[in-house]
Amino acid sequence: MLYILRHGDSLRQKTRKASCWPENFHCPLTSKGKKQIEKVAQFLKNKNIKIIFSSDLLRTKQTAQIIHKTTRAKIIFDKRLREFDVGEFNGKNSLLVWNYLHKSKNSLFTKLPRGESLIDLKNRINNFLIYIRKDYSKSNILVISHELPLTILEYLLKGRTLAQIMKWRSSHRNKLIKPGELRKINL
Repeated sequence: MLYILRHGDSLRQKTRKASCWPENFHCPLTSKGKKQIEKVAQFLKNKNIKIIFSSDLLRTKQTAQIIHKTTRAKIIFDKRLREFDVGEFNGKNSLLVWNYLHKSKNSLFTKLPRGESLIDLKNRINNFLIYIRKDYSKSNILVISHELPLTILEYLLKGRTLAQIMKWRSSHRNKLIKPGELRKINL
């Protein structure tokens, strides 16, 4: 069984700044975020989670460590689970990223300056999925990441293309995985 978890509430939500790798501003969980994750950890306590795969950004690392204290599951930090690499927009208002992409003829293939494209992100998430399906399909695992990578992961598992995922995402903002939200998905 696969559980996906978006990191808890963090300074990213407070500042509305894009925050990817490398982390150019301190972006830890807030006290609200820590409480969200402690509640999730209690829920996961008896779910027999063997491995936690987590993005290696501060807010996801903190989330993984809180879950680990309760579940004792092994943590593996995986760069493929990092937030969308927004390049020059890192640390700036996140709306700038989407404004830039919307101006392009094909936003799925548009590389952000010194960053990646949505296709690049989809490919790294798909690569991660291939890996866990091959080596961990019989284990209960938890994946901790960020909204966009988790949305792509969830809908790739449902057989959607990236174009379908991004179209769905833009028209269903209220259904996106929220900070501290846990979802259970068949792998």
